[in-house]
Amino acid sequence: MINTEENSQDSKETSKEIQIKGVCILRMSLKGEIEIIFQEGIDISLVYTIINSIKSKILNNEEGEIKDNIWALNAYLLYSHANQFEKIIALFVDREEKPLDYSKFDNLTNILFKKIGINIVNSDIKRIYIKPAKLSRAKGLVGFLALDKTGKLFFSRVQKNRKKISNNVFQIACFISAILIYSKDLISGEDPELRLEDINLGSHHFYLNIKNNVIFAYFIEKHEITENLDKYIHIVVDKFIDKYYNPHITNFKGDISPFQSFDVVMDQYFEI
Repeated sequence: MINTEENSQDSKETSKEIQIKGVCILRMSLKGEIEIIFQEGIDISLVYTIINSIKSKILNNEEGEIKDNIWALNAYLLYSHANQFEKIIALFVDREEKPLDYSKFDNLTNILFKKIGINIVNSDIKRIYIKPAKLSRAKGLVGFLALDKTGKLFFSRVQKNRKKISNNVFQIACFISAILIYSKDLISGEDPELRLEDINLGSHHFYLNIKNNVIFAYFIEKHEITENLDKYIHIVVDKFIDKYYNPHITNFKGDISPFQSFDVVMDQYFEI
């Protein structure tokens, strides 16, 4: 859950917070190419699914709004020309059982589009308009690793009291790499996201999730899992790829210091 904050710097009106599950602000070129400016509370894969399903309508109209229902979510999308080369799109989603009050987004979106139209390159959507709400952090995650297929470890986070895991993260990374090398089903797959589920390790489950050639491995406590755990894991995987893939992973030279800032994201979503 996040808060969208209706608060213009050009107005002295009292700010109003609108609670909603997810928001995404993006640009679309007149060729249909998409660039995400800001995304919170909604998986990037879901954003692309929604946008691609209605792309032709957006391209064929100067501005408008679209209301839809997808994957048990209510979606509300507004779009308008930012300039002669691209459009700006605001996507809001919430749970299916919680109908969206579309009128509440009108003022926020008008302010948003006006601001981006004036200064589309340097707009800071998150700072000005949107702030995360306090999340109910998930329980049950014992350890989380991100590495490449050769076993190079980008990031790891392990519960402090799990010394056997935390002291052996590099060996675990090499072990995971070996699993993939000798698993033809996984390494030959063309699906951009592959998943090996539920390796039973006594009191834990061990999962592998491969996305954009990055391996995400996580240890789950069997008896202390909260309902939001699986959803949050998908969110942080998307956030990791979005934050690090192009600037740091595609040309990785051994420097892991940029990945250390991901601890902040882990603290936001998990009790670990």
